[in-house]
Amino acid sequence: MTGRRDAEQGGMTGSPAARFLRVARLCRIRDVEQLLSVSELVRDMGELIHALQKERGASSIYLGSNGLRFVADLARRTEDSRRLELVLRARLERVDERIDRMSSGAQFYTRVALALHALDGMPALREQVASVSLVPQDSVKAFTDVIGHLLNVVFEAADTAADPAISRALVALFNFVQGKEYAGQERATAGAGFTRGHFDTAEHRRLADLMVVQNRAFQIFREFAAPAQATAFDMAMAGPVGGEVERMRAVALSGGRNGDCGTPAGLGAGRSRPHCPPPQADRAILAGRRRGGAAGVVAPARRGCGVASLVPPRSAEMGRWARPQASVGGVG
Repeated sequence: MTGRRDAEQGGMTGSPAARFLRVARLCRIRDVEQLLSVSELVRDMGELIHALQKERGASSIYLGSNGLRFVADLARRTEDSRRLELVLRARLERVDERIDRMSSGAQFYTRVALALHALDGMPALREQVASVSLVPQDSVKAFTDVIGHLLNVVFEAADTAADPAISRALVALFNFVQGKEYAGQERATAGAGFTRGHFDTAEHRRLADLMVVQNRAFQIFREFAAPAQATAFDMAMAGPVGGEVERMRAVALSGGRNGDCGTPAGLGAGRSRPHCPPPQADRAILAGRRRGGAAGVVAPARRGCGVASLVPPRSAEMGRWARPQASVGGVG
């Protein structure tokens, strides 16, 4: 079948049909290679999202304790976020030349602009946290709004995928990132409640809602991820950490509103809610599939067209994380 198709195409050499076929292949290469370029941006954005999630959790506990706990931890998390924000901004300075003709470019650039505007407000937010001028719920909401804008960029990047295999991998990626964001929100909410020793009604309801949507996002990830990736995820979530998470959830939901929740051991160790998979797991789960899928599209097309590349070579490493419904329960 393949030989017959090649023979038929060979018979078109020099014809208008052959020229248009070659142009189609060149467009295919350009689309996929632009996706590889965008994936570098997604990688850096994923790093920043993860850092902001950790800073959000530390800020929540710091505020919940009136500035008495997590002082050093918050300073470290803040420095990490600032450093990764500089990396992202440097990437954005170079991204125009690679994705200038990307389909849906206007929407993508709009999302990037909104994300940068949100990041511009981080210094003022950090000053309010440092001076204990916010309640934990307002801090969680402010951080979540910023993270939501970054997640919107990830969503738009995933929406540019022209190849079905890559698109499927990016659907898995999107839901993986979204599930992690819900996990981060649960961590921040639980951290504030455990620090105070009780949860109010809104926080109690929010925790329950976050558990539901978090589990749903991870289930969609499992459905779209390759079997090996789903297995890697389940292994990362198994073990003593999973048991500790469920115990902390049970304490928060059963006794949290009565003030009977104490201070779980995990919170004292700095793990206010350790259900969020580590960043290394993201890369291990998804990078290989996206890299292989892109290579399977680009390499044959290049050979067929007799070209090496239409854009400068770049890393095939995919970033990590996923239409963001950034907040649940009305509080960030």
